[in-house]
Amino acid sequence: MNGRLTLSGIVDGLRESLWFIPAIALVLAVLVAELSPIFDDVLVAPPWYSTDAESARALLGAIATATLTLTGLVFSITMLVLQLTSSQLSPRVMGRFLRDRHNQVVLALFISTFAYALLALRSVEEEEVRTFSVWVGFAMAMVSVVAFIHYIDHMAKSIRASTVIAEIATETRGTIERMYPDPVESDREESGDWLDEPDTQVAWTGKAGVVTDVDIEAMREIARRRGVRLALIPMVGDFVPSGAPVFNVWGALGEEDADDLQSTARLARERTPIRDVGFGFRQLVDIAERALSPGVNDPTTAVQAIDQIHDLLRTLATRELGPEVRRDDEGEAVAIVRHPGWGAFVGLAVDEIRISGQGSLQTNRRLRFLLEDVMTVAPPRRQNALRIQLTLLDEGLQRGFDLALDRDAAARASARGHGD
Repeated sequence: MNGRLTLSGIVDGLRESLWFIPAIALVLAVLVAELSPIFDDVLVAPPWYSTDAESARALLGAIATATLTLTGLVFSITMLVLQLTSSQLSPRVMGRFLRDRHNQVVLALFISTFAYALLALRSVEEEEVRTFSVWVGFAMAMVSVVAFIHYIDHMAKSIRASTVIAEIATETRGTIERMYPDPVESDREESGDWLDEPDTQVAWTGKAGVVTDVDIEAMREIARRRGVRLALIPMVGDFVPSGAPVFNVWGALGEEDADDLQSTARLARERTPIRDVGFGFRQLVDIAERALSPGVNDPTTAVQAIDQIHDLLRTLATRELGPEVRRDDEGEAVAIVRHPGWGAFVGLAVDEIRISGQGSLQTNRRLRFLLEDVMTVAPPRRQNALRIQLTLLDEGLQRGFDLALDRDAAARASARGHGD
């Protein structure tokens, strides 16, 4: 298995786990509690803090009970928030809450405080009370109370549609910077041999899943070693059934090399935002579509999603979107990984919202403003995809609005979706 992809998969899994940071905090709490006799010999509690054995036991017992209760409460609130955001916005935004460091740190603090209080309880003796150890438990409890108040405030803000939309867009901008850092120069893909029929194909022998990462450098090394040319057939974010072809090969490739080649791609159960710009668009479009559904009928939330889509499309319009290509020592292309083109991004960003919001005055006006504005920064060869969407908007006015005045209003672009 490719080492880089294995490490990348582990890191991705840990980022979306609620247990990793709490587990580290639990280990640290146990270590601190076990080393507390050393700390008590060299450190002292604040002058205002004093206690006896009976009070120390009662305090540490209360801290352990309270923090365990708070841990259960935080977990319950987190699960409730996941359910609410999944049903009201999109199931695809759940990963963002699982990756939220605030939630992980709060759980870590409560669990470590609980563990520390239990272990410190053992060291309380009638003859000698380790005051500093008891004071540390008291301080952790106070910090836990503050953290709980912060957690409630954070969760109340984080479930707002505007917050979710803005954070998805911020995450997607980071992916754009990683994947498409260069200014646009050319939209042409590699031609010539890449357009010929491949000599053979390598099928995926593992479990079905979504392509989330590919190690193109490892592809190049295999190509150089065997004197072949390689191309990944699906794009990052595409679903691959078991047994489906995943690599085109020009030249002869041995069975062992075919196994090595499969290890250069990583498949998972769902898309991730690490290398998949389209996933960010997908989440924003899902939120807008759900907001425009008859059961919700919330065009303002849809416009908030369009605002962020507008900014992302404006950024992509000026970036090079060609495939990733690696060459051998002679300069010949030997490995290629395709990415979605400009037209694919425009269609993903606009098509479904345009259809869902066909009868929404606010949505039509905001989409028109988006398209007209992006056209001012897009190179001439990229403007045709935007003109097509404007034409489709015009054609949809007849079906979306019965009154001529409404059609005229919907045909005027607006940054807010309303007003002149």
